Amino acid sequence: MVRKGVEVSLEERQAKAAEDISRKLRSVPARKDRVNESLEALQEFADSGGTVLQPKNRSRATSLNQQLHKNCAEEAEYLRKLLSDIEKLKELDAKARTQLPMSRQQLMKFLVQQGELLPLWIGGVDGFPPPSVGAVEQPASAPLKTGDAVAALVEENWILAEVEAALPGGKFELKDVDDDQRSQLILPRNCIIPLPKYRADPLRDNHAIFPRDAFVLALYPQTTCFYRGIIHKPPEMATDMYSIMFEDSSYTSGYSPSLPIHQRYVVSYRDPPDARER
Repeated sequence: MVRKGVEVSLEERQAKAAEDISRKLRSVPARKDRVNESLEALQEFADSGGTVLQPKNRSRATSLNQQLHKNCAEEAEYLRKLLSDIEKLKELDAKARTQLPMSRQQLMKFLVQQGELLPLWIGGVDGFPPPSVGAVEQPASAPLKTGDAVAALVEENWILAEVEAALPGGKFELKDVDDDQRSQLILPRNCIIPLPKYRADPLRDNHAIFPRDAFVLALYPQTTCFYRGIIHKPPEMATDMYSIMFEDSSYTSGYSPSLPIHQRYVVSYRDPPDARER
């Protein structure tokens, strides 16, 4: 009965979020039109000889440029907020699905979808992507939030887990995503690696992409475990995946043939901390 109540609450939140997004989407064309109108006005001014910045033209040119910049900035800010709302709706959808029992096949399909739906970081013209974008790691001092996806070191294995709660003493309660029994995991911060929250665009933010031959921890396909591997080929487009060769002693090279892995499931390789440090 309690579970049913939670599901209804989530459904209501999902419905309201979807309705808000639908309403906001209807305003997008009008904002685009304002930008186009400003561009056309500036082009007409230039075609009429306005590019010759005589004293009489300077004020008009400045006004047109300022209006164009204002309309572009307003459209960009509106779209960023709309994208944020869409991401929140996707999180609600994911939360609703994880509260229901899933077969092994359903879980694997869900993880692939989570990798495909990782949002793309869209920054400004200048600046470096913040932590949690692609290969840009969170500092060890950064707080972890409930629901954060992480790689967690459990009995010498890195597994896919989710943060349940922060505990006193710098430890965290985690949930193994592949444990239907929801067994309690308590780990210190140095046994936890947060996963990226955004994809990096190689064409805009290549410095947030792991380079070829970099050692990484990556989620092996059709499992919930991370293994050490090497980047065979980094993504070239925002929609591309990494091509990763995993360490495998059964091959003469010591590495498996390359496999495609989503950015969501690739983090910097880290040696397990000494048992005394855990």
